[in-house]
Parts: sequence; structure tokens; C-alpha cells
Amino acid sequence: MRTLSLQRLLAGCLTVWIPLTGIASAADAMPKSFVDVSRDEWFAPYVQAAVQRGFASGYKDANGFPNGYFGPSNNVTYAEALSMIMRMTNTDVGGEPYNLSAANTWAAPYVATAEAMGLTVYGKGLNVNSPASRGAVAQTLMEISRLSKPRGYLHFSDLPETHQYYAAVEALAEAGIMQGDARTNTIQPDAYINRAEICKILALLSGSVHTSSAALSDESVQSVSSAATSGGTSSSSSVAIQLSGSQRLVKQPVNMRSGMGMEYRSIMQLPANTVVNLESENGVWSKIRLMDGTEGYVVTSYLLLPGGYVPASLTSAGSASSIPHAPAVMPGQMVVNHPVKVRSGPSMEHASQFEMPTGTVVSVLDREGVWAQVRLFDGRTGYVVQKYLSNPK
Repeated sequence: MRTLSLQRLLAGCLTVWIPLTGIASAADAMPKSFVDVSRDEWFAPYVQAAVQRGFASGYKDANGFPNGYFGPSNNVTYAEALSMIMRMTNTDVGGEPYNLSAANTWAAPYVATAEAMGLTVYGKGLNVNSPASRGAVAQTLMEISRLSKPRGYLHFSDLPETHQYYAAVEALAEAGIMQGDARTNTIQPDAYINRAEICKILALLSGSVHTSSAALSDESVQSVSSAATSGGTSSSSSVAIQLSGSQRLVKQPVNMRSGMGMEYRSIMQLPANTVVNLESENGVWSKIRLMDGTEGYVVTSYLLLPGGYVPASLTSAGSASSIPHAPAVMPGQMVVNHPVKVRSGPSMEHASQFEMPTGTVVSVLDREGVWAQVRLFDGRTGYVVQKYLSNPK
């Protein structure tokens, strides 16, 4: 079996519900627009990108011709998702599956290949013609693309660490690809995924959609601690440095790739706390330059934006030689002991404004029940649960 890049799974969007053959001819005859996809719909650019790049196509009539409908709200089956994945990764498929629901159907070679690859979602007992869940799609994406393990700082109320797809959903959410509901703090891992949703996820990861990064990354600017953090323990004796406007800090290990998309090769893995220069942003992808001049692309949400302070002990040698120093932790200030969302008001019902990583230094302005109003170095304020704040040691 030949796979040009397993990570190109993330470069596509779901295709039609009928056997996924004849993609080129279908694209040639495809209408320029769909009756059920108006330009002002949130999913319009993602559907357009998916169709233009051959990730998806609309429905056909009884004679096999496009009928002008895309069906953005229709559920996606496991078979449909898998066939898209195999085609987009240029994987040679074949064989007869053990899965009875796929046997003697158009999906047989795809499912047989999935079984040979050991994809956990596609076990013998799965009905591949049933609707796929958001979590199952995330799991398949994670296994084939080999996404970095999540840090686990989003804390969705319906995604406990014991959930079978916790790591996959959390990883995509931390990358800004799979989004939850800020009002309810949920992400619905067990809900069925529809064609519009999967188009967005896969089109974003492929780098095929040009849209504002503000809508794709974290909700607001994030800050970095002025207290050194090692294994979750803060130190008030560390001197901190301030990032310049064009610099970013890698907040967790991430692959730097040669192009905008998971299908591009990994140049190297950047460790957490690497300081990089931001060259440009395009959707969920950012072009960065290392201190030695090496350039590449990373997912934008893996970078901390300016407005905070970086412990000098965490940065690579020589990376901050020209950056002015900032004071260490001051009396009366507290340190974040776990990644936490900063909300606009003192309750979980208020929207998350941005997130603070472990070690961020804040000043406490007020306390209200279990909540504390805090202020960061750059003047931003918000509310966090007090248990996530500790006195510096």
C-alpha cells in the first residue's frame, strides 16, 4: 500500500453519499453554485474550497448528473468519511473487509484498507453506513495525521478525560480547528457531524481557505508568564523578557512544516517555549522564521501572541539578546497554576475572552465567591476560578 502522506487526511472534505468514484468527471459537470449554499452562510467558503479542490461534490439525479444541491446539513457516514480520507492521502486501497456492513459495497476496499492500517474507529462491528460522530472523525484525523498530544487546558464540560475520543477532540480544539460552544462550554463529541462541519474542519487544515485568523484561532490575545515554570512549579526569582510585536512563543511541541497543510513534510518539531518571528498568517497557518533563519509553517493556535512576558530561563540561548527585560513577580501578584480560560464575568455562562497558560503572572483586582477578577501585564482583565491561582513560591 502506497501512501504519499498520511497527514493529507487533513487536507480534504467529505464527498457525496453515493459511491465515491468518477470524481474528476463529476467536478467537470458540477454547477458553479448550489441551491442550498448561499454566499452569506458561514459554511459557504469551506464548501467552495472543498468542491474546488475535489474534496467534495454535490448530489446527483437518477441519471448521474449534478442536481444543484450540496446538502450541508446532511449527516456524514463512516464510509463516506473514510473514502475521502483514503483518496486525499493518495492511499492505494483494495481487498475485502471483515466488516460485514462494507462487504460487497463500494466502500469495501476503503474499509479493508482501514482494517489493515489498524484505524481504531473502523472495527469489525461498526456499521459503516451509519452517521459518524464528531469524536470518531477527530480520532481518525489524529491517528492518520499524528497530531501532537493535547495539553488539556480547554476543559469542555462534555469531554471528560475518560471519553474514548478525548485526546483527539481536545487536540483539534486546541489547534483551533474543531470549535465548541462558548456559552455552554461544550463541544459535543458524540453528536453527528454534517457535511458543512467536516468541510470546515478539513478545508482549514488543508490551508485552502483564506479567512481572518481571528475567527480561527483563540478568541483573544494570550499572555505568557513572567515567572519561570518547570514541571508546573513557579519561581519568583526568574527574570523575564518581553516579546516584541513580531515575535511569538511556541506554547506546546508542534511540527514546523514546509507548506500550509498537514500534507507537507515536517521540517522539525519545535519544542515548547521556542521564540519565533511571525512572517505572515493565512487562515489557521502561520509562516514563521527561527532565530537561525530557518522558515516554515505551523498551526497559528500553537503560538502565543504578544502582550506577555517570557521567562528568560525558558527561551533558547541567544533568542532574546535584544529584548528588554521586565520585572520579576511583584508582591501581591499571583501565578496561574493550570491553563485556564479568562471569562468576561464571574460565571461559566460568561464568554471566554482568552486563555492563560500555566505560570502567567496576574494581579488580583477583586474576589467574588469562587471567582477572582484579574489583570495581566498588558492591561487585559477578566475573571478566573480562584483555585487556578497560587501564591508564587
